[in-house]
Amino acid sequence: MPRRFGQDFDSPEDDGPSRSELKRAAQAQQALGEAFCALPNAAIEAAGIDEWLLEAVLEYKRLKNFEARRRQMQRIGKLLRDGDTTPVRSAVDRHHQGKSIDPKIQNLAEQWRNRLLSDDGALAEWTERYPQCNNPAFRGLLRQARREMTHVAETDGKTGRAQRRAYRALFQQIRDALV
Repeated sequence: MPRRFGQDFDSPEDDGPSRSELKRAAQAQQALGEAFCALPNAAIEAAGIDEWLLEAVLEYKRLKNFEARRRQMQRIGKLLRDGDTTPVRSAVDRHHQGKSIDPKIQNLAEQWRNRLLSDDGALAEWTERYPQCNNPAFRGLLRQARREMTHVAETDGKTGRAQRRAYRALFQQIRDALV
């Protein structure tokens, strides 16, 4: 409704968010949806979201056509506006948590992993400093990572990432103990 001369600007008609505020909120929900859709399927399914939102996200991941994906993302944004975004936001935060760790800790974890893999005496020092890692599971992971590294050395480094699972898991355990 157009304003008339002398109309009070504090009238009840002005209550509520502006059109720009509504657009910004919609874009924020759509950006959250895009971040959520970028997660691996296992993280999406483990998020504990409603079935209708899960189906919409899996449909988005299945689509190949750009325009169809764009429309589906708009639909996901609308579903997020109408529903509870807490599980979606927490799933995105959990997934990106590992990327926000201090680089100094990352470097220290790499140094410890290299020492543990190459030196048997380093394990005693490690378990003395970090007693929560003094368990059979950690030792088994270390043994498996050593086996993987000898296998990589024997094949001149031509093995795929899937064959270095324990090597990466050992790094994550070390990094978690350092944090």
